[in-house]
Amino acid sequence: MRIGEWLIDAATGLMARDGKMVRLEAHTLRLLLCLAEQPGALVSTEALLEQVWPDSEPSPDAVHEAIGDLRIALGDDPLKPDYIASVRRKGYKLIAAVSDPSAPAPAFEAAPAPAARRKLPAFWWQAGAALALIAVAVATTLVVRKPPEIAHTVAVMPIIDLTNVAVRDPFAQSVTGELIARLAKVPGLGVAPPAASLSYLGKPVAFGEFASALNVAYVVDGSMRKQRGTVTFAARLTRASDGAVVWSRNEERPWDERTIILDEVAAEIGARIVHPPQ
Repeated sequence: MRIGEWLIDAATGLMARDGKMVRLEAHTLRLLLCLAEQPGALVSTEALLEQVWPDSEPSPDAVHEAIGDLRIALGDDPLKPDYIASVRRKGYKLIAAVSDPSAPAPAFEAAPAPAARRKLPAFWWQAGAALALIAVAVATTLVVRKPPEIAHTVAVMPIIDLTNVAVRDPFAQSVTGELIARLAKVPGLGVAPPAASLSYLGKPVAFGEFASALNVAYVVDGSMRKQRGTVTFAARLTRASDGAVVWSRNEERPWDERTIILDEVAAEIGARIVHPPQ
């Protein structure tokens, strides 16, 4: 099927657009197909849990995380979505057009075949099909393995927990790791591993020094505060070359939406680095 600008192969989980290929994980693909069955209609989180994870009982966070992965793969901005819209506390709906990419071939007048033309043996057609499949496989491998440009690299400084500055909360460390994991799924973005970032936990370090040590072009730093069922999350993206803040976000949300914040932050940061505004 075609969803928006993406061509989807449900059998392989591959999405293609403008010569670019992305492979979806099984749960992410099933989630997309569930939404595509009812384009434009609201699908509740409970319904998605039942359809995507029929043999297990995950928490609603599993849907939030899968939606975040899907948005990153589609290149969708959660604040100005072209593909998936969120309806707070209710569910999600696919707002992009869904269509069948196959269409009848245009009718042309058939030209008479030359008398000397010979029909190729069947094995030639089989060999040609096999070579085509190999070419697709090689192209896909090259796309997946192509290293990101140095300009498209980022590292996350350990997130600071402002709830109680006297006590080190391991949750702040887990937020750092979760944000890194989400950024690592952004196509074309190189991300310093969690161990490298968390080695600076509790150590004051300048942005330039941190970026140079981890060999990245951008640095993300942030803070969080938990209070009465809510979480306040602040983050900013700094360009290492000149110290300019190119993106920032600060907002308070219900505690049960903490994973949604990370999904949105990762999508926005990835888009800002890989596809910066002109």
